[in-house]
Amino acid sequence: MANFGFDDLVVVEPWEPSWREAKAAVGASHVLDNARSVSTLDEAIAESTLVAATTAATRRRIGRSIGPREFASRVAGEGIELSSVAVLFGNEKRGLTSAEIDRAHSVVVIPTRSQQPSMNLSHAVAIVAWEMARMPVPGDGPLQYSRLRGEARATVAEVERLVASATEPEDGSSRLQRPTAAADRLRQLLLRSNPSTADIQLLFTLLKRASDNLSTK
Repeated sequence: MANFGFDDLVVVEPWEPSWREAKAAVGASHVLDNARSVSTLDEAIAESTLVAATTAATRRRIGRSIGPREFASRVAGEGIELSSVAVLFGNEKRGLTSAEIDRAHSVVVIPTRSQQPSMNLSHAVAIVAWEMARMPVPGDGPLQYSRLRGEARATVAEVERLVASATEPEDGSSRLQRPTAAADRLRQLLLRSNPSTADIQLLFTLLKRASDNLSTK
């Protein structure tokens, strides 16, 4: 990470013995010193506005995936602040689960030979970080990026609040036969559409109006 100018590391439920003994490369001790350990993925990505999940996609069916260069181009092209971008990597043995991948806006697959599709975690991180680092905005110098343009993008936490309000009413009066499945589909719909904070607020307003209309009938 530090080779390419990245130092914001968040680890979800690390195995404590390994985490305590983890050592950084020369000149990169600040990455581990400042790393955060959290209990859930939701906590790790709550304030992110763009999340990418990495996978070798060898044992599961996924929708459309993109390469790390295409993802980096999207970040630079849309002027998204890097501080609000999260890239998810699974552990070395199992990778990310399907449920974890479903929490992401985009699925990133590193092109590899079919005979050997998976790679070491450190190599995968380096490839994605390199592609992100080589997408500067012209005139801003190396490893500099444009700030967010236009409307602020909705954070994952904002999307989750809308999903919960739509599928888990506070009064417990959900009319959905399969609220969990409905929540998963609504979440994916919202993540694919890349809503802004204003979009989420509008949807909250429409949801409340629809709920009020139903309650008066």
